[in-house]
Amino acid sequence: MYCPICQHTLNTSYECPIHGKMYDRNPKTGTPEIMNDYFKPKRPYCCPDPACKPVIQLKDSDYPDLSRPEPGESWIYIEKMQTPVSFEYDGVKHTNDLNQCDYTPLKGLIRWQTNKADLNALAGFFKEASKKTK
Repeated sequence: MYCPICQHTLNTSYECPIHGKMYDRNPKTGTPEIMNDYFKPKRPYCCPDPACKPVIQLKDSDYPDLSRPEPGESWIYIEKMQTPVSFEYDGVKHTNDLNQCDYTPLKGLIRWQTNKADLNALAGFFKEASKKTK
């Protein structure tokens, strides 16, 4: 798991080396949950989907609340789609069940559909890019 603020890897006690304890286990489900509402993902102020419930957000570390605008700030979030979208291209079926939204002051909100396999492919790509651009 990762810190919702800085994306550092958390230790087995769900502690970030910079921000401290982030998660506790839910006593009913046993799954880790963010302890403080301040850190829980919030629907961004310019989100086009009124039913959006972000699963995870990556924001500038000093940007406390995406539900209100802050000048010059950037962020990314991923939300689970209410209804997955499937399409076929060159005979291959592809289903997207996530929306990814990126916001930058220069480009505004960019939103596209994706899925877990796409995210895993991008994670590997960014890891390699990080190694090669040191």
